[in-house]
Amino acid sequence: MALSKSLGLHTLTDDPKRDAALQKNIDGIRVDFGTAGEATEILTNSFRITKVPEVICQFKIEISSIPSKTIANRTIKSRKITGRKEFKAIWHALCSHAPFDKPFWAVSENNEFLWSVVDLKTDSPGVDYRTIREIHYTRPNGEPEILDYVKFTRDTIVNFKGNCEDLAGTADKPEILNDNAQILNAFFSRYASFNENLVPGGANRFFLKQSAGSMNTAMEARLGYKLSCRPGGPQNLDLLLNVNTTTGSFLKDISVPALLKAIPGDNDFYRDVFDGVQVKAAYGPQHKLRTITSFGRAASVESFKDASGKEITVQQHFSTGESSVFCNRIIAN
Repeated sequence: MALSKSLGLHTLTDDPKRDAALQKNIDGIRVDFGTAGEATEILTNSFRITKVPEVICQFKIEISSIPSKTIANRTIKSRKITGRKEFKAIWHALCSHAPFDKPFWAVSENNEFLWSVVDLKTDSPGVDYRTIREIHYTRPNGEPEILDYVKFTRDTIVNFKGNCEDLAGTADKPEILNDNAQILNAFFSRYASFNENLVPGGANRFFLKQSAGSMNTAMEARLGYKLSCRPGGPQNLDLLLNVNTTTGSFLKDISVPALLKAIPGDNDFYRDVFDGVQVKAAYGPQHKLRTITSFGRAASVESFKDASGKEITVQQHFSTGESSVFCNRIIAN
């Protein structure tokens, strides 16, 4: 790899002679400020986007509120969906409803629009919307929920030429570039999420399942890539796909007690680590997934009903082995 730190330029080839020639050009590209340099070859990790769907349909999203309900003599008020994680759970559940079981659609970051490479069939002739009803999903706190409906109303058609000349619009309308980049970024992320060899790790960031390297008994590192669509080319009127490598740390498939032993800390540290984390319950016949939403009282005081309906304390349930470490620290609701 030839590298010029002063200019921030990187070249990466498999040819040492070519690297040396490129490095020579880079070192002498400009002798001083205000002087002209010579053209040189630079290899980058950005690629001009040259092929996209000719038409992308944009739909406005309308989501029903969650109605009020009574659970165990406790009334829960109606509410609107606002949290990013809950929106994500809804879009994941939508994948079980045709025609959304295929990766031809993506949702804007603010959850206001749905973009689709095919037009959605409307509810009936003469209307411009499509409604999906009774969407079952799991809230971030682990509770099951049913959404009455999600309504998609036709808003506009985004036209792209086959040669992508209008992807970025014109210099006097830079907002076109930003809008188109946002649409394409959403589709890059959407399609990558369907790849079984990748693990999502944030917005347009994906990690390879087969790249895991052990860090300690609880953590492992993985190689990944961050994709982003951004302006480039002459006068920044082209859209480029930028591909950067990245690494990330992940928890291994490990029990909470073993994790607590591997990563010691105080209560505040554990709140930061475990708040909102999904775990598989070690009790019950189905080993359901639970979300850690709060931290309980002392294990000898905190209680719950077992499978037979008997009220027992956490300490009674986790009375032997490493499990006692778990019940002294956190409770998963």
